[in-house]
Amino acid sequence: HYSILWELSHLWNVQPPKHLLLRSPVLPPPRRLPGRTLFLSADMSDNYFHWMLDMLPKLTVLEEAGIDLQQFDHYLVCSWGKEFQIESLKRWNIPLEKILTTDRPGYGHLETEILVVPSWADQSSYYADCDMKRMKDVLMPVSGNDKLPKRFFIDRLQNRSRNIANKGEFLAVMKKHGIASVELESFSFADQAWLFDRAELVVGMHGAGLTHFLFSNSGTKVLELV
Repeated sequence: HYSILWELSHLWNVQPPKHLLLRSPVLPPPRRLPGRTLFLSADMSDNYFHWMLDMLPKLTVLEEAGIDLQQFDHYLVCSWGKEFQIESLKRWNIPLEKILTTDRPGYGHLETEILVVPSWADQSSYYADCDMKRMKDVLMPVSGNDKLPKRFFIDRLQNRSRNIANKGEFLAVMKKHGIASVELESFSFADQAWLFDRAELVVGMHGAGLTHFLFSNSGTKVLELV
């Protein structure tokens, strides 16, 4: 008999009775993890938005509970290896050599000695100002490239979805108003944060790239295309 804690086992667009675990009549033999394990997994956390604003704020919950984030033997995440994942946990001083990913073969059934599981800090897409401020304080680089543009359009050259049909005409209008075109994938994690911290005007399609507004300041003007 399985018991599912839905807050901890949430799957996007899946109702609890249809959870994947309930389709598995038998679990594989467990892999045992001795010591203290911190569970940081969140569905869709290979996506920049969900990693930054659903998974990482769980660390603020732990901090508020007075838990030392460095005193664990294992850290469980769903997805791992992208620059934003590595760089963000570095800034929280999480020992990267202790990261385990639950989506890799052999990690599907784990038995822990001591498991710490933080709640979600906020409801997804509805975030508390205090949590966002703490995120910016931790993740924002001390300094960066002062030559980055302050008025820019986010060009989704590497993403085929949500693009502009008449982009040539659109870019001509942007150039006329002194708005540069930038490709976020060409920037480091630190420079992306610094770019939005300096921003006076940002134009972009609705999508995960606008998560960077976490680093922007009051008064930044936004034109979001939907």
